[in-house]
Amino acid sequence: MRKHIAHAPLTPEEMIEGTTSKPLEVKLRCRPCGCETSLRTPWAAVATKAETDGWDGVVLGRIFTCPSCGAVDDYELTTWARLQLIAEMGLGISGKSRGCRVLPSVPVLFDGTTFRRPTQGLIHLRELTVKRPDNPEAWRRLGNFCERYGMLDEAVLSWRKAFALSADEFEAAYSLALFYWKQDTDEAAAVRGEHLLAAIERFPRDRTVGERKRVGFAESLTGMLFELIDHTDQPVVLMASWHGGEVSDGVVVNLSSVDLRTIERREGLVEFMARPDVVALGVTGKLPTDGPTRLQRLIECGASSLPTAGDRATLSAQSTGAPQRLGRNDLCYCGSGKKYKKCHLLLERRRSS
Repeated sequence: MRKHIAHAPLTPEEMIEGTTSKPLEVKLRCRPCGCETSLRTPWAAVATKAETDGWDGVVLGRIFTCPSCGAVDDYELTTWARLQLIAEMGLGISGKSRGCRVLPSVPVLFDGTTFRRPTQGLIHLRELTVKRPDNPEAWRRLGNFCERYGMLDEAVLSWRKAFALSADEFEAAYSLALFYWKQDTDEAAAVRGEHLLAAIERFPRDRTVGERKRVGFAESLTGMLFELIDHTDQPVVLMASWHGGEVSDGVVVNLSSVDLRTIERREGLVEFMARPDVVALGVTGKLPTDGPTRLQRLIECGASSLPTAGDRATLSAQSTGAPQRLGRNDLCYCGSGKKYKKCHLLLERRRSS
């Protein structure tokens, strides 16, 4: 049987997604100088059982820097702030407050480490990249953490490191594409397309995310793709390969492409890109010679479910891009340059074991 991929724990940002209430205003007291000041934070996480060694059991979604003495994350909650957080958390748990930004749990880093202040989490993640300099996940996680707390320069440098370390590192490529897409500068305009195309190419190779996040990534990539189309006169053609079934001595692979300017049902493209049987994606400027292609038919007709053998036969007879039979010693359909038996055949057997 195929093993199910474990869903990653939700981030605080995902847990409060859709919240319309205003950011929290929490009053803090600086330990070194005693100055009291308010900190606006998008969320606060409260441990259900606070430690007994002086920790207040609260992690905030912002780093606190004292405006008086410059001390960083060295503070204590005022009595009013503590009562405020407990009260709001109680309302959220009871369901009486749909816009609650106080979470009844403390965030944990990807390696299981808990942290009491954001700066402690940051120090730990930096140390991991020193211990594991060739580990793309360590760099990506550091980048994600830096982005969360507003350190965008370090976030970009960390994502670039993760991107360079592994050709299968999708999320770092995606984060870079999204970051530059939001920037209105000449530098960003020069590289955003490059990072978007890299993210699309790597997307099918990432099987570590659950279905919900996969659909979210597909929606975001599709949105950026069509925005790219609106800003260029050049052809933008999506190439794809996906499973078409298996035979005794190999696998059947569908290969097709579609001119994205011809797509009317954009949600169909999202559905197709998020399918688990899609194994390779790419973007080119070479237009298909005939149409409508099989890929266009799948996108326009709905690709949320896998095609049956009858569907494949019908599509094969009616559209371009006929399925190709792939043997063990043929080059893998994903474009890695390896033989199929040493690439995706090996991965498929591992998944099914």
